[in-house]
Amino acid sequence: MNSADLIRVIEQDPRPLVESLYGELRTNLGTSHYHRLSNEELFRRGQAIYQHLVGWLGLRDESAIRRAGEDLGKQRFAEGIPLGQVVLALILEEKHLWEFGATASAPEEGLRLEVAEFFGRIIYSTAHGYEEALAESSRRSRRAAVPQAPVGPTSQPAQEKPDMQISRGGEVGEFGG
Repeated sequence: MNSADLIRVIEQDPRPLVESLYGELRTNLGTSHYHRLSNEELFRRGQAIYQHLVGWLGLRDESAIRRAGEDLGKQRFAEGIPLGQVVLALILEEKHLWEFGATASAPEEGLRLEVAEFFGRIIYSTAHGYEEALAESSRRSRRAAVPQAPVGPTSQPAQEKPDMQISRGGEVGEFGG
């Protein structure tokens, strides 16, 4: 299999390729957040990654992959999916690509390298986008937690006197009675 064959498989009928991934995403303990997604949603997500792969094989546009990965990381952060699960799902997509392709002809070495480079870049960019979303969320939380200074003139609060113990006998600081 060469890149043209892989592009043709993905563009003509990606459903069997993407559906081969469902079982593992639904049963793997490392992807528990994906267990609740519908088949349609799993298909949409898997197909999107494979479409980015097609774009990479055709144009090798690094900035497009970086943007796609960063957007993916930010979306998954917003959905509350842990970063490790997002990364594992991408690793499983690459694994299933080769398992699916094994039924055809063996992939050329150059294709293996191109696909590995794509998945390395998309995983890195996804983690970067996820971390950016996490940092932004932390900044917003800190801003919300900082007490706001009152607006307008302020008066000095009355000085509170510390509590002093008075004994039953009336003497300050004396115990007993």
